[in-house]
Parts: sequence; structure tokens; C-alpha cells
Amino acid sequence: MKLLKLVPDHTNVDFMRWRNVALILSIIATVASISYTVYRGLNLGIDFVGGEVVRAEFAQPVQIDGLRSRVDQLCKCEASIQALGSDRTYQIRLPKPTGPEAASNAVVSVDSRYQMPRFTGVTAATPNEAELEQLAGVPADDERTVEKAGRQVLERLDARLLLVTRGSRGMALLERDGATTFIPIHGTDEIADVTGAGDTVISTFTLALASGATPLQAATLANIAGGIVVMKRGTATVLPSELRQAIALHDS
Repeated sequence: MKLLKLVPDHTNVDFMRWRNVALILSIIATVASISYTVYRGLNLGIDFVGGEVVRAEFAQPVQIDGLRSRVDQLCKCEASIQALGSDRTYQIRLPKPTGPEAASNAVVSVDSRYQMPRFTGVTAATPNEAELEQLAGVPADDERTVEKAGRQVLERLDARLLLVTRGSRGMALLERDGATTFIPIHGTDEIADVTGAGDTVISTFTLALASGATPLQAATLANIAGGIVVMKRGTATVLPSELRQAIALHDS
């Protein structure tokens, strides 16, 4: 019985004969890969589709059964809750809302460095002045030009709100169907570290909008939170007690 031979005897493939063709194909594939990467950019994030992930930290120990009961009452859904090393820190996964009401009431905010045109129809976007200039194609170095550029970007993104962070000059809130409000910087302009300040601003702004605040109230709260976090070294967060104290000083 003969064994099945996949490679015949005395096989002699002239690889060198096809070396130039292989080189050309390799160059084409390399150039195509680099071009695609430059065009699309690198995706360095971890995508989570189908809901929200919340990390909750408590000052006092919390029983997971009590937390689960409370979360179920608030969202009227079956949330997945996991303790992260202690009974004071939990990760909460909320399922994706369903139905037209959930979609219409959702607050979607975008802060994507120099790639905001990929996201249209959102609730709000939070570019800085440099990003605003790049998006609008015009200078934005004073209140008049910031408003002009901001209106163009609002139309381009089809967004309801635009919150422009302006560094030591505070923020500018543009409402598509309303006015433009310039908010002065909170606290001192002697900034310690701006690392993570944009994340603080958009998260505070979005949470306030989702909680029922007006755009100006949400922007004011985000401005205060941003003013607190830039006075801390490194990537920092704002404690609720710090925010309450700063709000009290701001309103006094």
C-alpha cells in the first residue's frame, strides 16, 4: 500500500526566480497597511458595547446585597455588581436601555482629540480652543472668534451643546438653540497640572445634564470641578466634599 504523498520526491522550487515578484507584493502590502493605519488611526481603547460600566467607591463598607437592591430600584433593571478587592469598591454593569424613550433621553457627550467629526448628532462636545480652531478652520483666540468658530462646529457636529475649554480663560458654553455664555476660570490661574482635567470636565458636565441640570448649571459645575482638579499633581479626582465646598464658596 502506497502512502499518500503531499510533496512529491525530488521537489525543486525555484524560489529565487520569484524573489522580485515577492518583494513587490511585500512592499505593496506594507504601504497599504501603513496608509490604512494613518487614515483610520490606532484604536488603543477597550470597547464595551451594550450598556454602562460604573466604578463606585464608598467611604464606609457596603453590603453587596443592599447595593444590588438599591441599584435595581433606581434603574429598574438587572445590573451586574462585582466587588473590587474590598466591600467599599464595586464595579456596576448596567444593561443598555431599550425603547424610544430611553434613546431620546440619553445624554451622549464626546471628547475625541481631533476626531470629533466622526461623531455627529450627539448631545454635547467638549473641545479645547486648539481643537475648535482645527474643526472650524478659523482662529479662535478671543470671545468673538470662539463664538463664530463654535457655531460652525455645532452645525457640523449636529450637536445641541458645545463646551469649549479655554485654559486660564475659563470656558465657553454654546447652545445650538440658545445663547453663548463665557464662564471665567474657577479659582486661581496658577495651575499645578492639567492631566485629566478634560476627563473631569466632560464627566461632570455629562452627569449633571443626565441628572436634570440646565446646560449652564452643568457647565458651571464642570468648570468648578475642573478648577479643583488642575490644582492637584498628576492624574487626580474631585471628592464630593471638595465639590460641595467649592460650590458653596462660588454661590456665596
